[in-house]
Amino acid sequence: MGIMTRCLRLWKADVHGVIDEFEDQGLTLKQSFREMEEELDRQEAHGRELLARRDEFIQCRDRVAGECTRLEADIEVTLDQNRDDLARPLIKRRKILTRHREELGRHLDALSRRLTEHTELLAEQRCQFEELKLKAIGFHARQEQQGPGPLSPLWADWAREPSSEEVEAELLQRKEAMAEKKGGEGK
Repeated sequence: MGIMTRCLRLWKADVHGVIDEFEDQGLTLKQSFREMEEELDRQEAHGRELLARRDEFIQCRDRVAGECTRLEADIEVTLDQNRDDLARPLIKRRKILTRHREELGRHLDALSRRLTEHTELLAEQRCQFEELKLKAIGFHARQEQQGPGPLSPLWADWAREPSSEEVEAELLQRKEAMAEKKGGEGK
């Protein structure tokens, strides 16, 4: 590994460290919670879509079952009248609808399982999210009770407010420097 590569890597690490220091961890945490909440809302919307699709399948299956029942009654009537020519197409149609009803039932079962799994997973994720929020609130409360922590070395020089003594000392130094400058110009 060349010296330039190593220097570049060190410089990048320092830049990342500086950026990490400037990041407000509270804001980052709040943004993370907002993103988690949005994702949970999206998953809840997806669950409502699955539920609506399941309801559509149920309605469709029920319509097909009702049609099968009507066809069965019509088949009975045509057989009582010895009308085999009318019974054949009705039997054919009932067989097709019976297969369709069975296929709808399989899809409905699969969709119901998927909806159950989705609902359980969403409930678990919602619970984990609430636990994380409570932990964050507790952590934040403990941090506030302890008071502000020591400033990082990066911020230590410029983040603290200067004392009144420091301000007075610099004021006197500047006055003396100005007096010397004026005195030097007058000669």
